[in-house]
Amino acid sequence: MRMHYALVDDLFSPEEFERRVAETIANAGDLLDEHTAAMMVVRGAGRQHVKIREVPARATLTCFFGKILSKEGPKRFDREDGSCGQVSSLWVGDDSGEIRAVLWDDAAGAVDELEVGEVLEIFGRPKQSGAAEVHVLDMRKTPCDITTREGGSRVRDSGETAPETLELRVVSITEPRRFVRRDGSEGEMIEAVVGNEEGTARLVCWYPPLLEGVLPGSSLKIEGARPNTRARQREYTVGERGAISPAEREITIPFSALAEVEEGCICAVCGEVAAVDPPRRFTTRKGEESWVRNGMLEDASGTLRVVFWGDLAKENLVSRERVELYHAEGKRGRSGELELHAGWGSALVVASPEPEEISVQGTVIDTAFGRCIDDGRVCYLLDGDLMLGAEVRIRGTLAGRRLRPIACEPVTPDADTLKKRAEHLIRHHRP
Repeated sequence: MRMHYALVDDLFSPEEFERRVAETIANAGDLLDEHTAAMMVVRGAGRQHVKIREVPARATLTCFFGKILSKEGPKRFDREDGSCGQVSSLWVGDDSGEIRAVLWDDAAGAVDELEVGEVLEIFGRPKQSGAAEVHVLDMRKTPCDITTREGGSRVRDSGETAPETLELRVVSITEPRRFVRRDGSEGEMIEAVVGNEEGTARLVCWYPPLLEGVLPGSSLKIEGARPNTRARQREYTVGERGAISPAEREITIPFSALAEVEEGCICAVCGEVAAVDPPRRFTTRKGEESWVRNGMLEDASGTLRVVFWGDLAKENLVSRERVELYHAEGKRGRSGELELHAGWGSALVVASPEPEEISVQGTVIDTAFGRCIDDGRVCYLLDGDLMLGAEVRIRGTLAGRRLRPIACEPVTPDADTLKKRAEHLIRHHRP
């Protein structure tokens, strides 16, 4: 009953939960056991068990039933502090999909007592990266049986998948990032958002020199790429044994109309920014600072609410600007409305018109869209980090409402300029 209470501990006190369980048993004439009654109380509070395909999308705790397809471990490893740990994993499935259930330390030994084909009720915390993985906090065997997508007969191969040769277009690419392996050694990796006619994908390169000099928009032939079967979304990895060369053709990535976006789909869309809110700072459950931002995209098929997370939430966006969004996921919001979520593993590209060179004098100000220069008539979004409040003259390239400075010099405004600017603001901002 402990793991059922954890699903509703924000709604009831332990005493209230126990009282409701006891009341449920009494109302059934003592025909229910404590476990079944606890499930009924959880379901009555709107926190029922979910299908496996819904598990990775949940940010906190979740509970589900899964049939064991295969098991691995336990394996021992050394932590950085010198202590010894162990880990084991189960591949479990239902009729909606499969997921890796990871058990750590003392719980890892439980796999020795489990058999392929048994059904478990699992309570755990989904991995924050969105991968098809959950860290088990509690579990129990159940006497019921469930079907899997392949009739429950499939046992997942624990070996590596065969390498593939792919032709992909690079949408975005990060700088090399250092990481520490479990054995304490350091390495580097690069992440990219890529795609082809089949849709978008995430590419993880464990040998950064392979992607040296590659720019967004490049069409590549990648040999030795391996599909990551543990990821919930389409993902490939490539290492030192891989090879990357220019593709012999231009790779295109199809866009979905906003009206075609469905819950659970991973897609690329293109549209105009119909509305955008300022980014909001929040603290994650890990205690880290992050950002979130809401907006609306519009195309010929309609409008769709978009939620930007992390670094994408801090991107400068302007109303009516045309943007492309890649590897975003359709989800249901708190009110049940369909939304498109873009964050880790997604890419945002501003489809700027042909730039022109202009010269403008004004004041550097902060707005809901980002830092701008205001000349008293028009406000241009600045690509760069000029000092707030500075009066400057900028020569730069203008694309849409984005101004990329080429040269910048401070100026001292005269009294007539300040007076005209004040009159303009009064005329256009009078309540």
